[in-house]
Amino acid sequence: PDTMRQWFLEVFGGEDIPARGKGIFHTILYGDVWVHISYPNEGFDVVPSRGRALDHLGFGVDDIDAFRATLLQSGYQPYEERGAVGERRLMFFEGPEGLHFEITQEAGASN
Repeated sequence: PDTMRQWFLEVFGGEDIPARGKGIFHTILYGDVWVHISYPNEGFDVVPSRGRALDHLGFGVDDIDAFRATLLQSGYQPYEERGAVGERRLMFFEGPEGLHFEITQEAGASN
């Protein structure tokens, strides 16, 4: 969870609010949406999210090409990209602990 917290902040930014988690879990604020990163209960394994109750998290970005550069620097890479310049563009990747992400750049945003 500590590594995942740091990765989220490096790749997606956000506001780290440690007091909200009270040392039990990490909390990052994105506008009015909270991401809580908790420690697994003892005896439980961490498993990838894809295909489970929470399949993936989605973030919208203004410049998907700039985001790709940040993602690659973090040690992860997209496994699928859709859309052409000028169209709605999508990127999918698996991040830390197999957490699945969808990144969207709406048509007309920076390229």
